[in-house]
Amino acid sequence: MSRDRLTEEGEKILKRIYQRDKSEGGVSLETVGPQGSGKTSMDLHILTKVREKYPEELIFYRDSVESPVQFNRVDDYKLYAEQGVTLNFRDYDTNSYFDIPVTVFNDFEHLYNIVDPYTVNVVYFNKEYSWIDFLNYLRRHMHRGSGWKSVFLEEYEDIAPQYASGKWWRRNILYSKNAKHIRKGLVNTFANTQAKADVSHFIRNKLMMRSYLYGSKVDDISRIDQGLVDKLNIGEAAIDFKSRFGKITFKAFPPKRIFEVEKIVVVDEKEQEEEVKDKKLRSLEKKLKYLESVLDRLDV
Repeated sequence: MSRDRLTEEGEKILKRIYQRDKSEGGVSLETVGPQGSGKTSMDLHILTKVREKYPEELIFYRDSVESPVQFNRVDDYKLYAEQGVTLNFRDYDTNSYFDIPVTVFNDFEHLYNIVDPYTVNVVYFNKEYSWIDFLNYLRRHMHRGSGWKSVFLEEYEDIAPQYASGKWWRRNILYSKNAKHIRKGLVNTFANTQAKADVSHFIRNKLMMRSYLYGSKVDDISRIDQGLVDKLNIGEAAIDFKSRFGKITFKAFPPKRIFEVEKIVVVDEKEQEEEVKDKKLRSLEKKLKYLESVLDRLDV
């Protein structure tokens, strides 16, 4: 495919990303690339365009902890922390702590009703898997602004790990069952990762679109050729959607200040006990299945 045709097809896919047709619903996009390839910049490029086109749309942003934050690459943002979560901000240059205003929320309903539609709402939950629950919550709530919501998930293998167990595993299954309903609930999901093998296949298999940055390996099922990705420059991405694929460009969003967030969570002893019991139960189930297989081989 010629370079002009690739750009043309890429623009058509972007048009679908920025489309707000309630009969079509939202989109879900995964961006894959190694460290420094521009994953965050691509997401923020889309985020900025969404805010320009639809200022009343609710924007939710999930950032990593104990690593340089990404949310300060945009001009304005507000931080929210679930009750029981304490956030400490440490500057990398001075190694000193400083304060940023943080609004505390009690539950999903409280959070949804207090976020600002005219800024980037950075959210820290007690449990990372709560993002899966929150996506399911958002699909049922459309009474604020235009009803549309866009959720940006930085390093989303942290919220949907491949080798999850217990409650986390069940949430991955829940997302796979509800993915189409989340989209129809006017929710757009944008997730990035540098380690797609670490992301639950229950989640990845339900995403509508994928984009690959320089240095990434294309999935076997993609229509994109690995040679195209190998020739990309920083600020370019190969993107596919159904039978269509093309190339898009995005601008860089350098950090304005390098600092990290330390998240301290109050431990719920009752919930911790339930998780221990759940792990023991799953271990017993595995042992039982093994014993059954042994008995079958012995024909007992």
